[in-house]
Amino acid sequence: MRFSPRENKAASVGWREWSEEAFREAERDGKLVLLSISASWCHWCHVMDETTYSDPLVRELIHRYYVPVRVDTDLQPEINRRYNQGGWPTTAFLDPEGRLLAGSTYIPPETMRKVLERMYALYKERRHDLEWETSGPFRLEPVGDLRRKSLETAGLILTLWDRPHGGIGNAPKFPLPEAILLALEAYHFTGKKDFLSFAHQTLSSMVNSRLFDEVEGGFFRYSVTADWNEPHYEKLLEDNALLLLALEWSIATGGDGCLLNALEPTARYITTSLYGGQGLFHPSQDASEEYYLLGKEEREKAEKPAVDPLPLSRPRPSPPAS
Repeated sequence: MRFSPRENKAASVGWREWSEEAFREAERDGKLVLLSISASWCHWCHVMDETTYSDPLVRELIHRYYVPVRVDTDLQPEINRRYNQGGWPTTAFLDPEGRLLAGSTYIPPETMRKVLERMYALYKERRHDLEWETSGPFRLEPVGDLRRKSLETAGLILTLWDRPHGGIGNAPKFPLPEAILLALEAYHFTGKKDFLSFAHQTLSSMVNSRLFDEVEGGFFRYSVTADWNEPHYEKLLEDNALLLLALEWSIATGGDGCLLNALEPTARYITTSLYGGQGLFHPSQDASEEYYLLGKEEREKAEKPAVDPLPLSRPRPSPPAS
């Protein structure tokens, strides 16, 4: 299984599908599960296939210590929601029970070699000493416990808040609409204004930067700088749909007037550029720096970046039993 259309050796990693059998294999052989969440439209997923997963030593270490599992985020969004590490590709390290031990996004070959050896060594040395959570990843929990955990996570958002520029962390900077929505929910339940400030300031910073497409509406995938002003010119349906919800909620809670100016263009972009008819939406639109640097009149004459094919329904493997 590979995602890059260019020549690479990622398929020789020996990817398994997400299944109970993969986790039973990890338990039987004393290995960890290496989870790769990728997409056909994801530029850095292509790069990781062409570099990291084409590296002979990386493939050897995976074969020795891991059961490799690959998931298409568009076909199995429930796995993506649970394990995504802030972007695609997601590279996650799981124990045989499906518990997340560590994770990242794109990892270059030389770093991946060290990470693969170190993660396995730590697991073998400390697996009996670590205090794991008692529940598996797909076990239903009481609403009260879920709310408590959500608020704990929201507190971490404030710790990681980039106050000068909005958002979480440094470059590359992703919109992370789920974090904005979680902060707004935390404000609703706690009344703590820092949560509201995080949401309003993050959205205002993005709207007033080049991450927001003033000509056609919608937000680009991420920025390579912390100030949002050097975007990667790709647009995702999922991000824009969630950011639309965050804009609506922020406007309702007194957010900056600029948010209202971004609301209608974002909704229009989703319902025109990404709408494929019959209730189906294209998952993304390709990156094209040359196109998006054009002015309004020039863009009207130019060929628009391609949208990815409409998603097709197909049976999804069940998650491992908790």
